[in-house]
Amino acid sequence: METSSGVNDRCKIFCPRKWFRDRIGQAFNTAVLAADMTENVLMIGGTRFIGRHTVEEFHDHGYDVTLLNRGNHDNPFGEDVTHIQGDRADDTALQAAQLSVDPDVVIDCVAYQPADVETATDIFADVDAYVYISSGAAYDREEIPKRESETPIKGCTADQATDQSGATYGNRKAQGDRAVFRAAADGVNAMSVRPCIVYGPHDYTERLDYWIDRVASHDQVVVPGDGQNLWHRAFVGDVASALRVVAEEGEPGEAYNVGDRQLVTLAEMVETIAEALETECEVVTAGADALASASLQPDDFILHREYPHVLDTSKLAALGWESTPVPEAMRRTVTEHLESDRDGSDHDPGRAAEERVLGVMETLWGRSVRWVPDSTWTPAPLSGLQSTSQPPTLHSEVVAVWSLGNASASMSVQTETDHRRPYPWFAKGFITHI
Repeated sequence: METSSGVNDRCKIFCPRKWFRDRIGQAFNTAVLAADMTENVLMIGGTRFIGRHTVEEFHDHGYDVTLLNRGNHDNPFGEDVTHIQGDRADDTALQAAQLSVDPDVVIDCVAYQPADVETATDIFADVDAYVYISSGAAYDREEIPKRESETPIKGCTADQATDQSGATYGNRKAQGDRAVFRAAADGVNAMSVRPCIVYGPHDYTERLDYWIDRVASHDQVVVPGDGQNLWHRAFVGDVASALRVVAEEGEPGEAYNVGDRQLVTLAEMVETIAEALETECEVVTAGADALASASLQPDDFILHREYPHVLDTSKLAALGWESTPVPEAMRRTVTEHLESDRDGSDHDPGRAAEERVLGVMETLWGRSVRWVPDSTWTPAPLSGLQSTSQPPTLHSEVVAVWSLGNASASMSVQTETDHRRPYPWFAKGFITHI
């Protein structure tokens, strides 16, 4: 049998008022503790493309984010993110940001010269993580794939270190990496991330916008070469998550490649865009000879690269980073493109020139054609034509489909409008549709 004191004790234990007071106290203490544990991130840059997505990444994972930039672009985050106006090239502005923000993490989006990295790693020497955005362009040797610990990075002369041209971009990024490594050797928690070509929503470079616009506007799209060109790309959301993961899990003094875990060729990229647009598009591959018929060359097409550029991302994946599937990444990219006014026109080789290439391709491969020799035609073994010791008779049909090759003579291609234009070939004459 329970004593009265036992009953009273139990009543005290289960008193609703005391229970409520205790729970309120616990909740208050938890809130205070959580506030004390919230980490501050200082984003140098952060309003245009990679930085914009990185701000969202850290904010969505519970960090307090502060931007430091010159204020040349609109702040898309409103009151969710603190903004400090200042020039990252001004040491005083960096020092003031260090004192006012007291950041745990610094993400450096706009370090374009080695001195930028040297200054930042000195001023923010005590942070838990300083992450520098380098580039896959820092690599100096063409090999497949490029690995952080094996592939050498480019050298950088004193003149290159202060240059601002695109020609020295890779050299300057490589020297920034070296500044990171030196800082880490001195005890700074400094790391770098090397993205390849970055694409996604709000891409002000409009590289992918050109291809999206082409697919959306035309049912035939010219792709240079055989379409199998590989230039590794990275979805911007994955670059943002890589920066966070490296800040949280990376090792000081290390560099981490980032790029889509699924590689797609240039032709496959165009097809993936078409799928995201829910449209049909024929990829027409055109070699150098076909492009030359319209005074074009492969490098006139943005995102074409002769030698494959592939980064090994296994080191980053080992930290727990994951990549967005390419179809989903492209769907998000296309959706935002359609809502924007970007069309990639700065990268346009000229649709009229492409139409000339398409006309040549259609004439030579897309339809049966007839060979019409002119008066100077002489017999010669011609690759792809019927074997014969005599000139083809007037309007005789060429049965085989020709393949382009080197040629010492020339001919003209006659279109349905009877317009002739020079084109390298094996003999002199012109062709016409059946």
